[in-house]
Amino acid sequence: MPPKTTDLSTPEAIQAFYLRLLALPEKSRARGKRRRGYQFQNLIAAALALEKLEPRTSYKTVKGAEEIDGSFFPDGTVFLIEAKWHAEPLPASTLYMFKGKIDGKLVGTLGVFISMSGYSKAAADALTFGKNINLILFDRPDMDAAILGGEGFRAVLKRKLRDAAEAGIVQTPSSNDVGRVMPTVETARYDASTDRVLDVVAAPRSSPDLVIVCEGDTDRTILSMLSERILADNKSPPRWIKIITAMGKRPVARVTRTFQYHYPENVSALLIVDGDGDIEGSLEMLESEVAVKNWRASIPDPGIEAWFADFDFRPMRMRRQEKSGVGVMSEFQKAVKKLDIEKLLKSDQSFAAFHSAVLGTEPDTEKKHSRSRRRLASP
Repeated sequence: MPPKTTDLSTPEAIQAFYLRLLALPEKSRARGKRRRGYQFQNLIAAALALEKLEPRTSYKTVKGAEEIDGSFFPDGTVFLIEAKWHAEPLPASTLYMFKGKIDGKLVGTLGVFISMSGYSKAAADALTFGKNINLILFDRPDMDAAILGGEGFRAVLKRKLRDAAEAGIVQTPSSNDVGRVMPTVETARYDASTDRVLDVVAAPRSSPDLVIVCEGDTDRTILSMLSERILADNKSPPRWIKIITAMGKRPVARVTRTFQYHYPENVSALLIVDGDGDIEGSLEMLESEVAVKNWRASIPDPGIEAWFADFDFRPMRMRRQEKSGVGVMSEFQKAVKKLDIEKLLKSDQSFAAFHSAVLGTEPDTEKKHSRSRRRLASP
């Protein structure tokens, strides 16, 4: 059972309660999960109140036509909140329903959707394509940063609002680091608007050696495992590789619009998108929206699972069928260890582009954007 709600008037109490909610086993009964959902809403309200963001808890509109999980009122703008804690990534249809509630309110009202299970790869892309943006997406890494990381909700929201306004990105993507050099000296930046110290940066290495942008969290995990093996196999000098999830195909190039605020102008970028049977069209899409100079493209076709064509498992099918995703990652971990990298380098240019980018070397081909099409093994 989830914990009973306690006093949440301090950051320490909020952190402790959040960790207890995270500890609820996924195999818990539906009643326990529903209770956790309600407690999560209370936790969000407490965190907002602590930052003086004037939260309001769950309420229904006139005649009970709509139920809103909550709202808050920073700096003169009303934000409606929808908070979900499900087992599966949320589809675009769930976001559209909440967007409809926002569209029916006063002009200028914005929305914050919080999903602890994340979103489908196409959700954020579908939400922004050809539409006015009035909804910002939060996921678990964002909540971790706000509550456990000490950034605070206001600081995370501020970053997301800026990216939405300047780059049209409704979900500032999460990222992880591979092979980051441990700093001996750290510097930080003070943000006067939030009264917090932000962005701790390693003084000797102020930016990554390589920034990889991919479509989804599963892709990011696989790329991280592959990067670690490539660096280890080649006994590479320490390299800092940051892998960013864009949550969709089109946002991969769009994410690069935010690089100017985080990385130097000459940062190396590798954009990895699924070919989906149209490699040329995928490359043209990247070229039309990319906003950095020093970039390469890797376009496995139909997707990253093509690199594992010699294995018996069918990653895409398994990804849809297995709810927990644990079995999928276990299979990939075994495959990454057994993968014949030398063979793959010779047969797949998209993998060769990825391999050379990880090591910081020039690809064998003279083409700037490496592309390939590799047929999956028959079932």
